[in-house]
Amino acid sequence: MPVPTGGPPILDVHAHLLADPPGDFRAAVTNALKVMDQFAIARTVIMAPPQPPGFRNGYDYDAFLPAIRPHATRFAFLGGGALLNGLVHGTPAERVGSGALRTFEEAAERILAAGAAGFGELAVHHVSYFAQHPYESVPADHPLLLLLADIAARHDVPIDLHLDPIPADMPPPPRIAGGNNPRTLAANISRFELLLAHNRKTKIVWAHAGRDTLGTWSITLTRRLLEAHSNLYLSLSMHPPGGLVVENSLMGPEGSPNDRWIALLADFPDRATVGSDFFHQPTGRSAATLPPPTPGIRRFVNALPEALAKKVASENAARLYRLQLG
Repeated sequence: MPVPTGGPPILDVHAHLLADPPGDFRAAVTNALKVMDQFAIARTVIMAPPQPPGFRNGYDYDAFLPAIRPHATRFAFLGGGALLNGLVHGTPAERVGSGALRTFEEAAERILAAGAAGFGELAVHHVSYFAQHPYESVPADHPLLLLLADIAARHDVPIDLHLDPIPADMPPPPRIAGGNNPRTLAANISRFELLLAHNRKTKIVWAHAGRDTLGTWSITLTRRLLEAHSNLYLSLSMHPPGGLVVENSLMGPEGSPNDRWIALLADFPDRATVGSDFFHQPTGRSAATLPPPTPGIRRFVNALPEALAKKVASENAARLYRLQLG
């Protein structure tokens, strides 16, 4: 299917960079700019993926910041994917004392002082897809996450949160049988709602909406949480080639937009953004291991009514992250 042309410019609020050689993100930035121009992405928010403590080759915003700074009108960034996420996952909730709270708050303040537009990507629940991919899970109302909610509210910045939803305890589905997942995935929605209710001034951006890995992220669940929590926002992303759970996807198997998602966004026009979750990589050996960027999100945005398309593509993100398009 050809790449769609036209449509409103996109502010992509969720993307990553890969370094090659380790620590050098300049080639990935060069290729990211090419991808952005191809799909009319005016600006991209770069962040580190959520990493547990001691994750090999881990990195955070300070590693890629020198590479994106020369392109300040095209890139913004979030921080905490390794630093804050590592502290959350490395500190059992029952052991959080005054020292841990102070260390965490100081780290969060350093991130904002460096110019971050918010915090992310942090994981409350991230399933594992293969043997080298870590499984991450903490209670959404972990004391450090509640503290981060208060810090984010105080500075009026969002938190980008990865939460694979589990409405009721369940075994991992066969499609992720090769990962490092526990035998039972524990229910997590009620504690997610505790985080959302903790500080109503905190803007939580639920990453990867429209990409249902487990068959649990239904449009019905999404609607209920949006209705109950006015501080919950979505960033929309697409399945990789081949798809996963199609009935809850932004796009149907024939490549047309899912009408139920369009209806949901029409009812909540100010609560959704675009977050591709693409890993921009340098050309070379690493590029061969990843799928090319899909035009699906552009096709979905272009299928929306014009006023809604503008909101989802960039206007909501510009307001949430306090960013301009360039």
